[in-house]
Amino acid sequence: MGGYNSINNQNFFRRNYELAYDAVWGNAVTHTFHAGVQWFKEMEDLYRMSNGWGIISLAAPSGSVYPPLSPNAHLPYSFVAAVNQQAISRVPPIHSEYVALNYEVNDRIKWQNFTFNVGMIFSNDKLYGSGLREDSSTASGYVQARGNRYLEKEIKISDTLQPRLGITWNYQKEDTIYANYARFVPSVSSLPRASSWDRNLVATINVYFDNTGQQVDHATDASSTGKLYAPGMKPRHTDEFLLGTTRDLGNGWSGRLYGRYRHSVNFWEDTNNGARVMFNNPYGPQTYYIPNLYQMMNQLTGTTYANDLAAKNVFVVAQLDNSFTKYYEVSAETEWKGTNAYLNMSYSWSHYYGNFDQDNSTSSSANDANVFVGSSNIGDDFGRQLWNNKYDNLSGDRRHKLKVFGTYRLPWQATVGAYFIYQSGQPWQYSDYSIYDRTVQAPGSAANSTSDTNRYSEPAGSRTTPSHNQFDVNYTQIFWRTKRYRLEGMFDIYNLFNKQTGYNYQPSVHSTLVGLPMSYYAPRRSQLGVRFTF
Repeated sequence: MGGYNSINNQNFFRRNYELAYDAVWGNAVTHTFHAGVQWFKEMEDLYRMSNGWGIISLAAPSGSVYPPLSPNAHLPYSFVAAVNQQAISRVPPIHSEYVALNYEVNDRIKWQNFTFNVGMIFSNDKLYGSGLREDSSTASGYVQARGNRYLEKEIKISDTLQPRLGITWNYQKEDTIYANYARFVPSVSSLPRASSWDRNLVATINVYFDNTGQQVDHATDASSTGKLYAPGMKPRHTDEFLLGTTRDLGNGWSGRLYGRYRHSVNFWEDTNNGARVMFNNPYGPQTYYIPNLYQMMNQLTGTTYANDLAAKNVFVVAQLDNSFTKYYEVSAETEWKGTNAYLNMSYSWSHYYGNFDQDNSTSSSANDANVFVGSSNIGDDFGRQLWNNKYDNLSGDRRHKLKVFGTYRLPWQATVGAYFIYQSGQPWQYSDYSIYDRTVQAPGSAANSTSDTNRYSEPAGSRTTPSHNQFDVNYTQIFWRTKRYRLEGMFDIYNLFNKQTGYNYQPSVHSTLVGLPMSYYAPRRSQLGVRFTF
C-alpha cells in the first residue's frame, strides 16, 4: 500500500461579487438602512486514486458465510479491499459547482430608548454536477453525458426566506433588555460533488478475498455513486430565539444573562431509496423516496430493474423524515475592571439533543472528522437510519461549562494571568451491527457489512465521558517600550495540574479497545517567548 491508502488531488475555486447600499435618515426616529446583493460561485475539481489496494480490512469473524454478491462467488471471504474506481478507469476529474444569488435588507430603527432591527435574507441557489444532460422525454429528465455540466437541484427563493427581528431597550445608560429571532438557511456547497452523476465512474469498488488472498468477488459501494434527488425537498433551516439582559452593577462590575433556543429541521443526506420500506420507518410513510426510480435507472444506466423493490438499494439524496436537533442554553457572565486587575467569569448550562448527529457519524478513531452533507454514514443501509437508537443527547452536548479568566498588573511592568475551564463530558454509546437484521437487504456488499460504525446498540448519548478541568497560567514581562515599540517576554504553562482526561471513547463492541478512550487532552506543557511589537 505504501504510506497511505489514497492519493487525493482536490482543487477549490470561488468567484464572488457584492453590491451594497447604506443610508441614514430621520430625527425623532432614526433609520439606518442597509441593502445588499451577493453572487458567488464555488467550484471543486476532484481526482482521487487508491494507493495499491486502498483500505484493506478484516471482513468478518472467521468462518462467517454471507449471501453471495454474484452467482459465481466463492464463500466464505475474509478480507475486503476498498478501491477507488478512478484508479482503475482513469476518468477525468469530477467538476461541480454551487451558484448562489443572495439578497439582504435590514433597517435599524432608533426611537427614544428602543432600538429595533427588522430584516430579511433570501437566496436562489443552484447545484451543478457533471455527467448528465437535461432531456424532458425521460423519466428522470436526464440522459447520461459524461463530463457535461447539469443542474442537480435548485433551491428557490420561496424556500429561503430568513427573517431577522430584534428589539433592545436601554432602560438606563449601560443597562439593556433585548430579544431576537432569526432563521438561518445554510448552503450545502459540498453536495454537488457528492451527488454528481460522474461519480458512477469513480465509485468505490469493494473487492473480496478469501483467507488465502484469492479474489472471490467484487461489488460497487452504492453510497459512493452519483445520485438523483427526491422530489419536494425543503432546505435545512434553523430557528433561533434569544432573550437577555446586560447591567452595570457598579464599582467596576457588569453582568450579562441570556437564554437561547435553536431548532434545526429538514436535514438532507444520501440514503437507500427503499430505506423507509426496508427498515420499517416509524417517522413517516413506508414509501420510496423516488416512487419510479427503477424506470429512471433503467433509462439512465441500461439496467433491468423490474420495479422499485428491485431498485430499493439504489442511493438517492433525500430529506430525512423527522430529522431534527434542538439546543437550549442559559448563560451568565460577569466582568470586573479594576485599576490593575481584570476578572471575567461565565457559566453556561446547555442541552443539545435530537436524532441527526453528523459529528458522531464516523468511526471512533475519526470522531468529529470533516464530514459533510452527503458524505456521512447517516442513513446508509441497516442500523444507520434515524430511528435506529439515534434519538437522544448528541455528541456535542456539554451540559455544564465554567470559565474564569483574570489578569493582574504588577508594579515592575509585568502582568500575571490565569485561565480556568471546567466542562462536562462527551455523550457516547455502544455500537453493534449484530443487533440489526441484515436479511432485509438484497444480496450485496451492504448486507454483508460487519461494521459497527454508526450502528448504535443503545440510545444515543447513553453514556458520558469524564468531565474535564484545566488551569493555565501566564507571566508577561515588558523589557523595553516607547510610544511606538515594545519588547516583552512571556512564560506560559498550559494544563498546570496535568489533567489528561480521556475522551472520544471506542464504541465498537467488536473492537479490542471497546469502552476505552481513543484521545486525551494534552498534557502539561510550558512555553517561553519573546515578542516585539511596533
